[in-house]
Parts: sequence; structure tokens; C-alpha cells
Amino acid sequence: MQLISFLIILLIILCQVLEVYAYFIKGMNSGIYGRQLVGLANWIQYVARINYVFVLFLISYSFEVLGVGSHILEVISISFFTSFVISISLIYFKSPRNLIHKLLYFLIRYTYRDLVKISINFDKNAIKLSWPMLTSFISSMLLGLAFIMPFVLAEKYPDYRMMAIYSGQALNFLASAIIFSMLEPRMYKELDGNVTEGIVCSTASGIIAAKSFSQFVMCLLILVVI
Repeated sequence: MQLISFLIILLIILCQVLEVYAYFIKGMNSGIYGRQLVGLANWIQYVARINYVFVLFLISYSFEVLGVGSHILEVISISFFTSFVISISLIYFKSPRNLIHKLLYFLIRYTYRDLVKISINFDKNAIKLSWPMLTSFISSMLLGLAFIMPFVLAEKYPDYRMMAIYSGQALNFLASAIIFSMLEPRMYKELDGNVTEGIVCSTASGIIAAKSFSQFVMCLLILVVI
């Protein structure tokens, strides 16, 4: 069980950090590599989503086979808090961003090799309370709830496990709709405008900050549920 708990923590942290880091890349303006940056960001997000599948399998195994019940939420809470700390470090310091990029070397080398040595600059002053930030926070919370809610409902209402699973899927679809219809169009519009090259745009900065903060809120919410 300790090995499984460690793997769950590691994979959730990996998923959360990759989701945040993808917007550092997706939100950076570059006249030469603009479309490649979007492609790389989408590839990183896809890898994060694949990892989620393994996480959900491990959590389901712990929940149903090992019978740990709601205690698995403690492990998830630790994961969200750790990913929050790492995400904040990505915002405030450049070296963690460089480290993440180096760790993704093989992922980048065989898909977008021109982007192996890119440097991401982030202006912390660009983080301001705005509609995109609020929208990003809501969508991130919905994704977090879609992740943990099926397990909470399945434990309380074991006869309705399938309904619990699909309720989580519904939240996932809603969050994705918000991202693709309200957040990213605004970000791409800003990138098509007059944005300093090599620096993450303000809309993406708000998305990153909101995603990071939502991890801390999810950690607190899980502790309340426990």
C-alpha cells in the first residue's frame, strides 16, 4: 500500500505540474515558434491526461481491492499541496521552469526539437485579478472535483457507483467547455495582438496563477471532506 500511495502522489503531482507548465508554453508569444509552442503545450497536456488514467486506476484499485476507503483522500490531499508548492515556485523562479523543461527533454526532442532550448520568461506583475483568472479558477475547481467526487460519492452511495463516475465526467466536460470557449480564445486573441516576444501573456499568467491556487483550495476542501 505504501508503494501505491507513493505512486499516486508522484503521478498526481506530475499531472498537476505539467498542466500548469503547459500554459507557460502555450501563453508565450513567439513570432518564429508560435504554432509549435501551442503544439508542444497540447502534447504536454495530453501526456498529463494519460497519467491521470494511471492515477485513477491506482486509486480505484486502492479503493475497491485494498479497501482503504476515504483514507485515500489523505494521499490525494498531500499530492495537491505539493503540486501547489511546485507550481508557485514555477511562477516566482526561473530555475524550476528550466528544470521542468530539461526533464521533458525526450518528450520535446522527438516532437518539437526546435523548442528544446527555449527560455520562458514570466512577469509576476502581469498577474492581476481578472475575468480570465476567475474563469480559470472555476474550471480548475471543476476538474479537481471531477477527479475526487466519484470516490466520495461511491463510498457514501455504493449502489450508485456508475452514476458517481459519470457525474465526474459531466464536470470534466463542463470544465473543458469553459477552457475551450472562454479562456483560450481570449488568450490567443491577446497573443495575436501586441505582446512582448518571449514573455507569457497576461491572460495566460492569470490562468497559471488560478490553476496553482486552485490546487491549494482543493487540498483544503479534501481535508474538510475527510
